[in-house]
Amino acid sequence: MSNSVNNDIFRSMASYVMLVDPDFNVLKTNYYNMTGTTPKAVPPKVGNLLHCKNGEDAGTCGTHDLCADCPVRSAIAGAFRAKAGFSGIEAPMILYTSDDRTQSIECDVLISGNYIRLGGGGGNRTWC
Repeated sequence: MSNSVNNDIFRSMASYVMLVDPDFNVLKTNYYNMTGTTPKAVPPKVGNLLHCKNGEDAGTCGTHDLCADCPVRSAIAGAFRAKAGFSGIEAPMILYTSDDRTQSIECDVLISGNYIRLGGGGGNRTWC
């Protein structure tokens, strides 16, 4: 399949889709198309892309004290360890809804992911 077709499929998804590496960097996502925002020069971590309050307050997703118990991080890390997918993980999160971090919302997110090994030296990745 051509890269153009892959990109079209990616953009057509009705949910956020992320290609995540073992360090939780978001290498590819439809988030920017769905939100009308501009991608960062450096790939963000999952929590920073979603504006997780804990990750944003700490500066980097995974460095806040509460990140150790994050069900999203746990599910993604488990997919890499087991080389398997997961589905239907419901996780409570507090997400910033304003750029100045003065407004946030408590919500439950539903995540699913698949472990894939990309050919051509692409390494291990998880789709979420």
